[in-house]
Amino acid sequence: MSEIDAYFKSVDAEETPLDKSPPVSETRISSGTGESARETTSQATPSNTDLVAAGSAAIVPESSQSVSEEPQHPLVSSRPVTIFAPPSSTTPQSAQTPYNEEDYIPTVDHAKAHQHRLNLAGRNKRLAGDAELAAQESAVKEKLAKVTEVDVKVRFPDQSQVVSKFNREDTAGSLHAFVRSCLDAPLAKEEFSLSFFPNVSHDPVAHKGQVIIPDTPDKFLIADLRMNGRVLVNFLWKDHAALAARSAGVPLLLPELREKASQIKVKDVAAVPAEGREEDKRSWLRKLGDGGDKGGKKGGGGGVPKWLKLPGKK
Repeated sequence: MSEIDAYFKSVDAEETPLDKSPPVSETRISSGTGESARETTSQATPSNTDLVAAGSAAIVPESSQSVSEEPQHPLVSSRPVTIFAPPSSTTPQSAQTPYNEEDYIPTVDHAKAHQHRLNLAGRNKRLAGDAELAAQESAVKEKLAKVTEVDVKVRFPDQSQVVSKFNREDTAGSLHAFVRSCLDAPLAKEEFSLSFFPNVSHDPVAHKGQVIIPDTPDKFLIADLRMNGRVLVNFLWKDHAALAARSAGVPLLLPELREKASQIKVKDVAAVPAEGREEDKRSWLRKLGDGGDKGGKKGGGGGVPKWLKLPGKK
């Protein structure tokens, strides 16, 4: 029995270091894993920080870029604007058209229309009563109620033109602000006036003459000033404006607007060939002066009529 106990003790003594070694190795492995995890975490933390910093750095330029891209003149950019540059030549386009005598020969339709206007002008016209004026006023208001927007073309003294659309909510003050936002920075503080001629054919009750557009938010362009269709607004400097603004040759619009300006294209109308005999191509006034064919015989109406002859020696 003693030999058996001694054998088991020797076996236990041999197995004891083998049992203790694995935990040590496991502890080293686990500690190594923890250190590697810590190193991984420490390495991941700077990378995340760098990513956050890079993201913030990327966001900052976008915000600054969005601020820099904001339009400096929202009144101009918020509307569909069309800019026309001043004419390159000092000679008007109509003066560059070659003269053709046949363009001034009136036709029979022209003569009939002229005679019709003379007949209407020679008749006595009764002035409209209060009821008729009220009916005309209500009819004009009904037409204006259907107008949603108008095309306004502003013509500046340097012959540059700006076209934009205005709706029913726009006032005379908003039109003045829009025109002022189109001017160059040194000229935007100067005082000016805007005027237009109302369309009498659409509004018979309208003022017959030039209408000054006041710089006030109390007047609506469509409801109060009765603008409809296409309206040409004339720009004029006031008398006490700076001399540099009123001098000729000074560009009035903003540089970015002048870069987008285009020339007005005038289409050439094809000439219509004159039809008829050769004698019909002569001037109408010349034919009236000739009194007919010089080589032919005079008709019975060439002399003085009998009812116009005065009594006396014949």
